[in-house]
Amino acid sequence: MTCQLMDCIGTPLPNFSQNLGFVLIGLFSIGALASSTFASIILINVVKLDYFYSHQTSIGAIILVTAGCLFMFVSLLGYCGLKKMTIWMIKAYATLLFLIITLQLAGSICSFAFKEYFSTVVLAKMNAAAKNYFVHGVDNGDLRATVAWDEMQINYHCCGTSSYLDWSTLRPEMKGYPDSCKCKVNEKDCGDDGFYHEGCYTILRSFLTTMVNAAACFSLITAVIQFIWLNFFMNEAQGTEYIRIND
Repeated sequence: MTCQLMDCIGTPLPNFSQNLGFVLIGLFSIGALASSTFASIILINVVKLDYFYSHQTSIGAIILVTAGCLFMFVSLLGYCGLKKMTIWMIKAYATLLFLIITLQLAGSICSFAFKEYFSTVVLAKMNAAAKNYFVHGVDNGDLRATVAWDEMQINYHCCGTSSYLDWSTLRPEMKGYPDSCKCKVNEKDCGDDGFYHEGCYTILRSFLTTMVNAAACFSLITAVIQFIWLNFFMNEAQGTEYIRIND
């Protein structure tokens, strides 16, 4: 039995498959939004600390944000395709969803690689910049390195790389700690001596690792479930008489 394409538009899938599709599209949207949010937080922090990073480190986060934004539009296409059972919409949704899954996997891999970069390159850059911190009376300071360190220590309530004691070895000419390490004794994260004690590398590694893991895991889990559901749905649709076109 055949029918004209326009006559078939609006014919519903079995309730279970159609309702499952609506629920999963909603869940995928939440997963994509969560992944994009965590990736955006990573980007914001990388921009704040651009002195210690290269632009390549943000590739994974950019891919995940892009994939999340694309999915918000693609999910609308998928919803309309399921609601009206328009064959071209469903095929377009399937194609674009496969592209998004690829982006999510690529972004997750790049994000995990970022953790390794942070553990080696960023730590080395922090130590190198600390050795060029400007000290009054010493001519070999670097203003950019000084500003970068001051902003980081103030914004993240930290001092030094691994701890505030690093300054005594990284910049012994200072004979103390930078003013940006100072804090009020009753302030959160402030030591009894009026200085932040925890190192900036330690804080940032913990914070960014958590964000990277969250963004990558949300993206990976969403991508895997999307792929499984995409195969199930296309097989279901092709095996029924609910979507029909002329022979």
